[in-house]
Amino acid sequence: MTLTPAEKTELIEHAIEGTAEEERLAAAREIERKTSAKDSVVPVRLNRELYSSVQSVAAQRHLPVSVLLRQWVAQGAAAADARTDVAAELERLAAVVRADRAA
Repeated sequence: MTLTPAEKTELIEHAIEGTAEEERLAAAREIERKTSAKDSVVPVRLNRELYSSVQSVAAQRHLPVSVLLRQWVAQGAAAADARTDVAAELERLAAVVRADRAA
């Protein structure tokens, strides 16, 4: 799907209204994603109660459910990457302490 510059601007402005900085970045990434090559589709089964909750949040943020879920998945993946980096840094620091103790 190709969007015109005016459509991109309109979507970005609409997505940014009332969102936190993290959500603004995710909304901008979503607009960029729509203009890029096709992505993978991953079917996810949600029970009715959970889906209803997701719908409520999406409605409050004036977003389609799929956009909200993609934002949450992206945020979760970023958090997982951050934890991996923290773990690597802790291991590096532990190696420094072990080397210092050995010296």
